[in-house]
Amino acid sequence: RLLLLLPCTIDIGFKPELYCQTLVRNLDVEVERADTLRFTVLLDCRPHLALGYDAKPVWRLWSHISAMAKIFQSYFPERLQRFVIYPAGDLEMGAFRMFKGLLSTETVKRVRLLYSKLGYAAAAPPPELLEILDVAEIRRENKVFFTGLEP
Repeated sequence: RLLLLLPCTIDIGFKPELYCQTLVRNLDVEVERADTLRFTVLLDCRPHLALGYDAKPVWRLWSHISAMAKIFQSYFPERLQRFVIYPAGDLEMGAFRMFKGLLSTETVKRVRLLYSKLGYAAAAPPPELLEILDVAEIRRENKVFFTGLEP
């Protein structure tokens, strides 16, 4: 199962803990804790101007994104299969290498950044995303977020 999150919608004026508490409450409604289904979290860091959300560089959202990774590891440890952040440019890749020491070893094993030369300004998701997901898994209402990703 795929869980698509759009970090461009985050208001960085709110603390990461508040976002994470809300995320856990919503996931408890969507995916029961007793369920054994494993899921992959996709963080699409591109802007989504059609929805009214401008670009936010991954490095500005790092405290929120790392809090999300920790919360999935804490509340859904056996169910989190992967935590995929894309598209990440040189700056984001460097920041991850620098800050990954703040995450647990188990969390770092499940986090994967997908590189794009344009970083969060990339027009389409990186093609490596196809190694992680099956296009058939994408809900019809979410296909717009995967435009340009061709199998």
